[in-house]
Amino acid sequence: MVDDPSKLASPRDTFKVLLSGLTEAGDPAQAALDLRNYSQAVRGDEAFLLERYLKKVIDRIGYVYWQEIPDDPKSNTPFVYFEHPAGNIVIGPVETEKGKIWQFTPETLAHIRALYADVEDVPVAPEFAAFASTDPFFIARGLARKISPGLLTRAGPMEHWQWWMLGLAALAGIVFGFIANALISLFVRRTDSSAFFRIVEWAVRSIVLGFFLLLTLRPLGLPQVVAAPVKAIAWSLVVIGAVPVVWHLIGKVADHYRGLWQVPGYHDTLISLSTGVARVAVLVVAFLLLAEVLAIPYEGVIAGLGIGGLAVALAAQPTLQNFLSGLTLYADRPVSVGDFCKFGDQSGTIEHIGMRSTRIRSLDRTIISCRTRILPACRSRTTRIATAPGSRRRCSCATRRRPISCVTSWPSCAGC
Repeated sequence: MVDDPSKLASPRDTFKVLLSGLTEAGDPAQAALDLRNYSQAVRGDEAFLLERYLKKVIDRIGYVYWQEIPDDPKSNTPFVYFEHPAGNIVIGPVETEKGKIWQFTPETLAHIRALYADVEDVPVAPEFAAFASTDPFFIARGLARKISPGLLTRAGPMEHWQWWMLGLAALAGIVFGFIANALISLFVRRTDSSAFFRIVEWAVRSIVLGFFLLLTLRPLGLPQVVAAPVKAIAWSLVVIGAVPVVWHLIGKVADHYRGLWQVPGYHDTLISLSTGVARVAVLVVAFLLLAEVLAIPYEGVIAGLGIGGLAVALAAQPTLQNFLSGLTLYADRPVSVGDFCKFGDQSGTIEHIGMRSTRIRSLDRTIISCRTRILPACRSRTTRIATAPGSRRRCSCATRRRPISCVTSWPSCAGC
């Protein structure tokens, strides 16, 4: 993105922006590159490497004499700075919304890797030799060159050493994913169902593998044809893996807060509703992140919701009614979790009030599920079992794997 077209008004200005911007913060040299053919997902990483490829090739061509580079803003003829069978270095005019600017052409950027491979052995002036000597990509490439020059030969869009390192990074991500699972198993007690815990284990492996792939993008200097799908896969692994992990953590936080109150009926309603809202938000954010990573045009879908908002509201009306009814239950407190109540011809202990449904355990220990929105409506027909002062107490029934909280007026838990 060019904020000031006057800085790129001629080929000479573009050269100055490239050479001076490489040493400045914020990567202003990127403005000198015509990156229209590069996807937004990898444009930053690609620009970072292409700038350094260009600088290294220019250093091997020789000193830059500004008088040899045109400085005519009115010209429309592309300037060819260097010609070579592997590719040319050309600066051409580009029309933008803010006016005409000059940038290194897409053809120059497409061939700069092959051009650098051909001129790499050309000696450079001592003052240029140290440029990018600490860059991870050129360090890795130099190490591969020392191990075996054959590793620098191309195999498709990449060199052999890049293929090998990409495979090793994926293998390392898988191995460290299993190690991370082993460490988690040592410090975390398995309290959830084994099926869900296995999902979390695979999610952790997915996240670790995704981060390993992301960390290798810049050091390996992958070209766009490989970097774009690798980056999309890596971020997809991270996002998809994060969903069950965050889902699990939300449940753990909710369980922690439930345990803070001896009689949590009133607060359990709010905790259940908040947990549901948080988990829905996680799914929505994950969907938007995946759409961004995979370049899915979700903006139009979101804008279309304004037009089809009425249809969406009608379709989601039952869910919204259940959610708002849960808020009403929390505010007015006609019933709470743990209350023994009668609903019509059914009676039992309220075990859970959620976004969509409420679970009630009857006297014969049958689970009754009803929609949350009917509870406020049944308020006048809901009878809370009368008890003498001090006789309502909370007890735990140990007949299930997890204690059941209930309110009773009997001296023992047998009625639960």
